Amino acid sequence: MRYEMWDFVGRSESMNLEKIIVVPKIPDSINMLRNIAYNIWWSSNNKAVDLFKYIDKEIWEGTNHNPVKLLNIVSEERLIKLCEDAIFINLYNDVVSEFGSYIKNNDAWQERSHGEYRNDVIAYFCAEYGLHESIPIYSGGLGVLAGDHLKSASDLGIPVVGIGLLYQKGYFIQNISKYGDQKNIFITNDFDDLPVRPVYNQNGEEVMINITMEDTRIWAKVWEMEIGINKLYLLDSNIDENTDENKGITDALYGGDYNQRIKQEMLLGIGGVKLLEVINITPSVWHINEGHSAFLVFERIAQVMKNDNIDFYEALELVRSNEIFTTHTPVSAGNDMFSFNIIERYFKNYINTFRISRTRFLELGECNTNNGDRLFSMTVLALRTSIYSNAVSALHGEVSRELWKKVWHDVPTDEVPIDHVTNGVHIFTWLAPNMKSLYAQSFEREYRKSIDNDDIWNRINDVSNDVLWQKHIENKRNLINLAKDRLQIQRKREYLNDDLERNISLDENVLTIGFARRFATYKRAGLIFRDVERLKKIINNQERPIQIIFAGKAHPADIPGQDIIKDIYELSMKPEFANKIIFIENYDMNLAKHMVAGVDVWLNTPRRPYEASGTSGQKAAANGVINFSVLDGWWCEGYNGNNGWAIGDYRKFDSLEEQDSEESKMLYTILENEIIPMYYEKNDKPYSDRWVETMKKSITTITPYFNMHRQVKEYYEKFYANCIKNKNKLYRDSVQVIKQMCEWKEKVHANWGKVSIYTKQIANQSKAEYGDEVKLQADVRMENLT
Repeated sequence: MRYEMWDFVGRSESMNLEKIIVVPKIPDSINMLRNIAYNIWWSSNNKAVDLFKYIDKEIWEGTNHNPVKLLNIVSEERLIKLCEDAIFINLYNDVVSEFGSYIKNNDAWQERSHGEYRNDVIAYFCAEYGLHESIPIYSGGLGVLAGDHLKSASDLGIPVVGIGLLYQKGYFIQNISKYGDQKNIFITNDFDDLPVRPVYNQNGEEVMINITMEDTRIWAKVWEMEIGINKLYLLDSNIDENTDENKGITDALYGGDYNQRIKQEMLLGIGGVKLLEVINITPSVWHINEGHSAFLVFERIAQVMKNDNIDFYEALELVRSNEIFTTHTPVSAGNDMFSFNIIERYFKNYINTFRISRTRFLELGECNTNNGDRLFSMTVLALRTSIYSNAVSALHGEVSRELWKKVWHDVPTDEVPIDHVTNGVHIFTWLAPNMKSLYAQSFEREYRKSIDNDDIWNRINDVSNDVLWQKHIENKRNLINLAKDRLQIQRKREYLNDDLERNISLDENVLTIGFARRFATYKRAGLIFRDVERLKKIINNQERPIQIIFAGKAHPADIPGQDIIKDIYELSMKPEFANKIIFIENYDMNLAKHMVAGVDVWLNTPRRPYEASGTSGQKAAANGVINFSVLDGWWCEGYNGNNGWAIGDYRKFDSLEEQDSEESKMLYTILENEIIPMYYEKNDKPYSDRWVETMKKSITTITPYFNMHRQVKEYYEKFYANCIKNKNKLYRDSVQVIKQMCEWKEKVHANWGKVSIYTKQIANQSKAEYGDEVKLQADVRMENLT
């Protein structure tokens, strides 16, 4: 068991109490348990999960699958007894062996493809990380993507160091009242029960960093988390050196007013740069994952100006040369902006250090909003200070180039330098355990190293339909059992009538549709309810019924999003929909894993083109679940006409009302005429052959490309490698090369308006066909640029 003891420190009138945690001693013969528990590697390894579950299943479930907390509270007697359990010892030895092989892997992709850059570290900054349901420092897709990015980088042997914040409360726990209202419950994290450890310097002292905010020094403690071969460093402001107000900087994810947000983003960006300096890590690449951390550029510039004795403009060029920015959303709420007054208040010291005007400093992030306001945009700052910028799908790239073209005055939209890398998912995190086993048995032994190989995934066609369907039904049962458990807890807590509590009758033989994501209004969770009478007939068809499972949180400040949850909940409680439409509260990574593996159809209805990418459908496809989605985000690239269903097309509508009306009708029509008939075309079997064949097409056409290994490799090939080359070239001879570059840019800027082009001769033809060569001659007067 775990005990907390308190020791008096000091003899002054105000006595401080210091907490001492007493945890069970792990026997020497199984002493690797704690090391494995503190490395997130375990979470995507079936055997490791089984190992911790075997120790004590009840505690395992009660701690939300948290191995650190499990080892803190399990009895020593139980651990000693396990040492004599042959099944446990064999499993333990297997896990230790696999963990050791993983950490020592000398044949990873990095070494084989870019071995010359093995020591070039990539610093990855993000405001949230979704690594596991037991580590609540994430809110949704951005965090999960960042967590997956770190996991795949480790799998591939790429040296990446993550930088983030360690939140006291993280994101909220969602309860749904008997009336359908979302209740936001914040629970304080106990860091002793999380897989984080303080970082110590050579003198055995805890590493601390400090930054200045409005003439006040803010301190932060540094924690580390192991992600395979790499580390994630997290900053924590809740320490005695800070005032009560500043202790709360890392209180909650995406909480507070603009002052709270700018403090969080300064700590993340500026504090993150100082952290890396303190622990002697010099990154070759700096990756800003969404604009929250973009302030890091200011601290980098200040350090370069001081170390290399160069001016602001020269330092900006040097810093920009190895910085990459990824934008994740076209929705305004996801692109933080601050008033000029707030920026001046917090950054006056940097303006003075840079020896530039207030106007020039603010221009770095200046953005004119639709209503005419001039604000400081974190996205614009990142775009203007990064050599590479990218969106997260092909369509999002088009949208981003149009949205941010004003940053590059007079540049044609299709030439705006915003590239795209379509998001993927860490397959081994999101595969159901039985699907991992199936793939391991059916594919070659080393398929984990070839996750983006088409030929590997095509081998699913050699798996019998009976076997694949049986795996799917197992996952469907697991989801139904989890749903029933959660609904019973929810309904009992809210004192709903006994019939509702007892009669939760989800059926594994009924076509099951899943919809789970953040409940922002543009996600249109309520689109399927636009014609309630038509939906009622579909759901209550006696011969071919359907059931729909919803889950998702709305931001505490998003009242319209919470209203959608309330509407769905109220409909689900009506007699005609009871136990056929359900809403499961507190959507987290555990529920997500069950849903993407256990439903039959994954429904996605965003308002095109606001879904930058989306990745939940990719997770579903890897588990054999079929996508039914609006052609937005990644589905524009993933849909091929026979691996799922598309709602709508690429047309533009005159109004949002028209769009909702037309696309809801298409949704119902496809359900009635294609999806439902195919699912129930069973021909005396427990499943439809056509359905299972479509499951296989979904797996083979989506998973080889829409995975995180491919995504991280693409980042490396497109951006990281070039940034490393820039760093090696420019930082070696920084003063000379950068001065020449700045002089050249200044010269071009001063003379560009004098460049003129005069047509001298065009080929004697009045008409040409597409693809024909047309010869012309022109006089180009370059003035002083030759």
